[in-house]
Amino acid sequence: PNPLDPTVGYPDHYRNYYSGPYDNGGVHINSSINNKAAYLLSEGGWHYGVEVNGVGREATEKIYYRALTKYLTAKSNFKMMRQAALQAADDLYGKNSKEVQAVTKAYDAVGIE
Repeated sequence: PNPLDPTVGYPDHYRNYYSGPYDNGGVHINSSINNKAAYLLSEGGWHYGVEVNGVGREATEKIYYRALTKYLTAKSNFKMMRQAALQAADDLYGKNSKEVQAVTKAYDAVGIE
């Protein structure tokens, strides 16, 4: 799906989380929630009343790579992904950086607290 405008059936907010019988409970379908957060982190924008100031593709790639390789496991959930991305942004750019602020806003925008 297009992360800017996911098609019907692909949630872009946690409140629309799919838990039905298809796709092993929605393992791939629900990835669109995190995809939307990543898009907002990179490009910025408004989503569900939350404004995110994008940090660009390069910073987004670095944040997600570090989060995925240093902090997540096969058992990680959405909340853990948010925390991993925040920690990665803090590691790379500092606690009070615009990148940490953007990660916070991106996950707020998709309903992952």
